[in-house]
Amino acid sequence: MPSAEGAGYLIALDDFQYCPHLEPLIEIADIVKVDFTLTPAGVPRSELADKLERDHLTLLAEKVENREDFLEGCDLGFTYFQGYFFCKPEVVSRKAIPSNKLNNIRFMQTINAPCFDINGLEDLIKQDLSLSFKLLKYLNSAALGGNHDITSIRQAIMLMGQRPMIKWATLVGLTALASDKPQELVMTSLLRARFGELIGLATAGSERASDLFLIGIFSLIDALTDRDLETVLGELQLRDEISGTLLRHTNGYLRSSLELVLGQEKGDWDVVSKTALDLGLDESIVPQLYTESLVWANEVSSV
Repeated sequence: MPSAEGAGYLIALDDFQYCPHLEPLIEIADIVKVDFTLTPAGVPRSELADKLERDHLTLLAEKVENREDFLEGCDLGFTYFQGYFFCKPEVVSRKAIPSNKLNNIRFMQTINAPCFDINGLEDLIKQDLSLSFKLLKYLNSAALGGNHDITSIRQAIMLMGQRPMIKWATLVGLTALASDKPQELVMTSLLRARFGELIGLATAGSERASDLFLIGIFSLIDALTDRDLETVLGELQLRDEISGTLLRHTNGYLRSSLELVLGQEKGDWDVVSKTALDLGLDESIVPQLYTESLVWANEVSSV
């Protein structure tokens, strides 16, 4: 019978607490998952990291609850992180949004307004040299055929079209908004957005797919701005249906789709089964859609 390593599997030790008699397991493991709630900060964690220092080992910190835990894990050489911190904002009710983030929020507000304002969008892009550069670079990418003879920002917007433009600009705004946040927040937002989009395409068509993409993108906007979700959504002035879904004030198709996205993310298979049934989606294709979304999110976040 072939070994796990020979069959291509990785071996992970979960909820790990060091004991000398576990050394044989450590030697054959690829990943060690350290529960930060069971391993105190400071010396205990640093000593554990020293004991686990092996060329073949990757360290994963789980149940990372706050920024201090995350920064300590980075300093100690942990590569992967899981925990509440990555999806929960540190809300400061009177905290002012920095001017650079406020500009990004205004940009995302403009592109997601109920009435597509091409003049307002053109002005915003013209005022930001980096946005102009990114737009032209995107339009000249191999993915869009490249070599477009573009003479103005308005022409670039018209060439791309409304829905692709909204999607591109939202991604750019999200990346800029998250410049001082852990990359995992961006990855999770992108993954949710693409997964929701694929669910929409499989069950309701392109318009609903676009709505679900935006819902995924904005599902962690509170964590990206350290502001209360309802406050930030009010500033963005998204459509009531999208805001209501994110705030869990409304039920229906969009809410069920979001629950499916979150259920798959958490591994809550009862929720996945129920929501897939409610949506008329074949549950057997859900893992495939999720995997496709993960590949896409990795590609987009690495650009």
